Amino acid sequence: MVERVNRTIQNALPKCIKDNQLIWTDALPGIIFAYDTFLHESLKFTPYELMYDRKAKQAYGIDEEENIDPYNVPEADLESCFQDTVSRINDIHEIAAGNIDLAQLKQQRDYRSRNAGRNNNYLVNDQVLIWNSRRADRKGGKMTRPWMGLYTIFRILKSNVELMNANGSILKSKENICNIKHYFARKDDKNSEVVSYNEELNAQVT
Repeated sequence: MVERVNRTIQNALPKCIKDNQLIWTDALPGIIFAYDTFLHESLKFTPYELMYDRKAKQAYGIDEEENIDPYNVPEADLESCFQDTVSRINDIHEIAAGNIDLAQLKQQRDYRSRNAGRNNNYLVNDQVLIWNSRRADRKGGKMTRPWMGLYTIFRILKSNVELMNANGSILKSKENICNIKHYFARKDDKNSEVVSYNEELNAQVT
């Protein structure tokens, strides 16, 4: 969670300071305030509301009449005021937790609807390519080929497939159906754009 927040702040800083990097400390409070007051799509609350049980106000949005000293509360009412605030914050946290559960269910339904019947598009002995997961690596994976192959479907399971390489050997690990795609050979191309996993590794070593 902390790494995700830091990454969001790091992405926002260059947009605010542009070429003048020396003013990043001046831009940081505004970026943090914008993050704290941004409505979270899943939570349905802002981080500021979850922390303080109220919506944030910018300085120009506060009238002098509204600027009441929060500590100017009779001592007899401090305990009840504190308990009421804690109770409201707990209620907000419960609502936010329920919203997260609903968002996760929606994501699961969307995932199932997108991938429903995908295994019906593949048959045994179909030639496929495997998505190169190294491209998602931060250490130069973008320079590798997006797809690896050529492989043949040996067996179709519920959401995975067993693949066989060109030598007839079955791969030890099963591949998720979401990570493969059909391979259609072109008449003027004899696998020139296809590279096997072993060839990819050998090319990187050399």
